[in-house]
Amino acid sequence: EKRFITKYLKDWREKMEGNNLIDGKAIAEKIKGEVAAELSLLKNSGTEPKLVAVQVGENAASAVYVKQQKKNCEKAGILYELKTLAADIAEEQLLSEIDKLNGDASVTGIILQLPLPQGMDMRKIQAAIAPRKDVEGVNPANMGWIVYGKPFLAPCTALAVKEIVDSTGIDLYGKEVVMVGHSDIVGKPVALLLVGKFATVSICHIGTSK
Repeated sequence: EKRFITKYLKDWREKMEGNNLIDGKAIAEKIKGEVAAELSLLKNSGTEPKLVAVQVGENAASAVYVKQQKKNCEKAGILYELKTLAADIAEEQLLSEIDKLNGDASVTGIILQLPLPQGMDMRKIQAAIAPRKDVEGVNPANMGWIVYGKPFLAPCTALAVKEIVDSTGIDLYGKEVVMVGHSDIVGKPVALLLVGKFATVSICHIGTSK
């Protein structure tokens, strides 16, 4: 197994020679700089951005993600609040909590931490987040704008893929692209964003024949 991995890495390095590697960290730093400039404009106009993360119950993976969210928000100068709810909260009560955040003028962004407790309708709860406060672009209205080719907000990973592709300077017009995966927050929105650039996109998933 070790010999196989070593050979794989050697072959990969040889294939990559002469190709340009994409520097994700550099792209991230560029975006952070742009965000800082926009935040300054917002604050000067009297708007104080605030992100509220809603977490239902406890989850180890989610806890790590929340910690990183808080760190990045503080570094950027965005107010951050974690709203932790009991794992046995009723779905209607959770919807009521989200509705309160929708109506709170001090809250400019809402993010729903996943996974939710078993039995809860994730899509129903995501759809309850006001489109203008839906920082992850998971509300059906925001997803719909991607279909129209005018994305207002889109899922974070999908936008990250688009940003990385854009950074290469490659014109996707007429290019053939293969999207592996068809999830609601990655595969489908990525495919739609790239179709918007007139790429010919094929989507492969668990049902795709070899």
